[in-house]
Amino acid sequence: RLLMAIGAIAIIVGSAQATSDSEWSYADQNKWGDYCHEGMQSPVNINSPYSSEITIENDELRFEYHEIDNSYFVHTGNNLKLYGDFGNLRFNGYNYAASEVTFLRLSEHTFGKSKTTDLELQILHEDLSGKKLIVVVNYKKNSTDSLFMEQLNLPQIDGIEQGDSLFVNSEIDLGLIFNKATQFVYYRGSLPRPPCTLDVQYIILTTIRPISKRSLAAFPEDLVSMKRDTQDRNNRDIVIMNLKAGVDYSKSKSDSPSRISLAANATSILVEGC
Repeated sequence: RLLMAIGAIAIIVGSAQATSDSEWSYADQNKWGDYCHEGMQSPVNINSPYSSEITIENDELRFEYHEIDNSYFVHTGNNLKLYGDFGNLRFNGYNYAASEVTFLRLSEHTFGKSKTTDLELQILHEDLSGKKLIVVVNYKKNSTDSLFMEQLNLPQIDGIEQGDSLFVNSEIDLGLIFNKATQFVYYRGSLPRPPCTLDVQYIILTTIRPISKRSLAAFPEDLVSMKRDTQDRNNRDIVIMNLKAGVDYSKSKSDSPSRISLAANATSILVEGC
């Protein structure tokens, strides 16, 4: 069923050369080049109508991340990025390796009537052929951090400047983000920054995770609100995917149900006004 639903989504395949952060800026998005204005671009507004809602088996979407102790932040001038060998995601029969996370201090994807969240994580994955898949996680200000954010200890980056690199001073595990996750949104788009490579798959966790005011305050001020404008949906399909059984990440420490969401009832990007 997953193969049929996703196979029905139009694919526009393209290629582009890697582009240095010094060659572009969010202030001049109209100068990003023709390739960034072709085909199905990202980010988009996630809103109804949804093309379909499907239920998939857990082996069709598996988070196979692992704990690492050698990740590091880089302030690129346009983004805050986290690098490391985070593990793999298995989706639709293919393995995708995760090695880069981009932090956006105002979500690029919008929801409902163009609502934003306080922080968006974009976890970039690639398979052996170079095809890209991005998993998106949204955060909203709360009194406490999720366990993953506690591991990451964002206050340690306070004062980081363009060109700086900083090793994370603790072990982290991306898998903690997805423990007990049951629902995602899927669509196809592009890299949301130059070279705007097309045919990128997006999997967006619908549950919004908590992040503390202290952690948000450590984010570099020069990168706040640095993000790409919302792109036209162009009638593309957006699919809601429900896991038959929630993600079980019990092999590691995990957030308790009360801490994995903003409240006892999980806040979702599918709820207008998130």
